[in-house]
Amino acid sequence: MGNPAARLGDMANDCADPVDTPTGTVVAAGTVMINKMPAAKQGDQIVGVDVHIIMIPTPGGPVPTPLPHPFMGIIDNGLSSSVKIMGMPAATVNSTATNTPPHIPQGGPFQKPPANMAKIILGSPNVMIANGGGGGGGGSGSGGANAATQAAAVEAKEGHYLNVSVVDKGGKPVTGPKVTIKAPDGRITEGVLTGKIERGGVPEGDHEIALSAIVKAAWSVREAAVGDKVKMEVETVGIESGEKATLRIFIKDANFADHPFESIETKVDSDKIEHEWELRVDEKLFDAQEYKEGKNYSSPYYYFVVETAGIKQRSGLLKYKDWLELELKDDEGNALGGAEYKVHLPSGRIVTGTLDGNGYAKVENIPPGEVKVTFDAG
Repeated sequence: MGNPAARLGDMANDCADPVDTPTGTVVAAGTVMINKMPAAKQGDQIVGVDVHIIMIPTPGGPVPTPLPHPFMGIIDNGLSSSVKIMGMPAATVNSTATNTPPHIPQGGPFQKPPANMAKIILGSPNVMIANGGGGGGGGSGSGGANAATQAAAVEAKEGHYLNVSVVDKGGKPVTGPKVTIKAPDGRITEGVLTGKIERGGVPEGDHEIALSAIVKAAWSVREAAVGDKVKMEVETVGIESGEKATLRIFIKDANFADHPFESIETKVDSDKIEHEWELRVDEKLFDAQEYKEGKNYSSPYYYFVVETAGIKQRSGLLKYKDWLELELKDDEGNALGGAEYKVHLPSGRIVTGTLDGNGYAKVENIPPGEVKVTFDAG
């Protein structure tokens, strides 16, 4: 019977972590239409955005960090051997595409090397394309005839095209931004830019193409002390001033799932989003740490995710450090110098030491949060 014919916009599994997920889309152009959509063939593309786990190096060891990676695959395998679309083998459900170029890890090695392969999983509901047929024996001849009959069900007609290349100053294809196309009839389609915009069978007239993206999402510093004010700095292109934006701050710890900590509503202003933030050591932070106590809780990092106009981007990591002053006196107010102390940190680590002759000590470079202190005055 064959497989469903693949068309523009059909869904594909690509090579995201932790398992392959249907985040890919078939991109095809031509004069052969199936269900009023361009038929896919060898050389067309599957595009999407994969998420892969990158082992980001930190002083405390590699931190598994999910990062987006644009996928741009060329359909090159699992094609029909008996039906051609515009002279090229037709693509169907189960046809595959090879990511070109392959994913490159950002900031560290992959936790699991990506397959760099995508497979079409959704096609036409009523047009099947056989993978076989030929000139030998009755069975093969029948298969070829069926394939030709099914292929004749498509509409082959001349139409108008969009064929737009988007490159940077160096002439390299631009990939990743959101692309919005408004047709002369007012119909709007959206997708992810893969360096080229190809559409077949489009209406005659002017098509408005707009690109929008978040080009920067970062903290103003990489490390801060409790009490410091830091900025969340975001830069955008193609997003109107006044567009609503949300900044969501997360706590990241290698031993636990990322934990949402705070959400801030703001707006885009002249291609920028900026917000000043201060980590407060209060009940909210204590509550976020409480369930981790005694479970190998390590010193956490903080990141934020900005979302505006249907686009999301994640920042890098921010490390916070704190300090603690200890002072010990007896009931009469006399300093108890030389006493030993233990500071139980929220990370599970225990810091030990001895008070000076004035009964004083300062413990520095500790993670923020609730601590417990015990003394042994001898």
